Amino acid sequence: MDKKEFRSRELVRYDNGKVSPDPDNSDRTFVFNVPDPPQGKFAAVTDMNGPGAMIIYRDRHLGGAYKLHFTVFYVNGSGGPRAFFSSPDTLDRTTEANQQYRIDLLDPLARVDSLAKEDVLLNVFRTSPGDPNRLEPHALTVDLTSLRDRTVRLRLLAVSNRVPLRAGVDDIRLELIGR
Repeated sequence: MDKKEFRSRELVRYDNGKVSPDPDNSDRTFVFNVPDPPQGKFAAVTDMNGPGAMIIYRDRHLGGAYKLHFTVFYVNGSGGPRAFFSSPDTLDRTTEANQQYRIDLLDPLARVDSLAKEDVLLNVFRTSPGDPNRLEPHALTVDLTSLRDRTVRLRLLAVSNRVPLRAGVDDIRLELIGR
């Protein structure tokens, strides 16, 4: 994953799963302990010292049938009683529990923070209540044939207002089908 390929707000590149890449902006009450980068020398992860919504996205024209490949992982707090997932259809982090990580393909004309059904073309990953508080690196492949010949916005989104949610991704790539 080339850091220059994405527009990002508050997602950081890291190379050591035991050391926060930005200690001044990391919650020191929850030790930074994420998997080392699954592929290569670095990956991307959210890290914060308070409630927030972190978004990374990129627009891409799919001039044919593609498969999307990526590796996803996360650590939701330290597993204590406040560490649980809640996935309301909002990014609001002030009125209710909102602890979620999702990866979507959006209409590129939609606001980058939209969760409206008409804007989300395809949800490819989403945490849900009851999910474990830690997911080790997990490779996923999604067939995007239904979106062929369209421009889409790939968006990675993490919202956290309970405990730090360190949501990570690595090795994002598109594969043209039928080459």
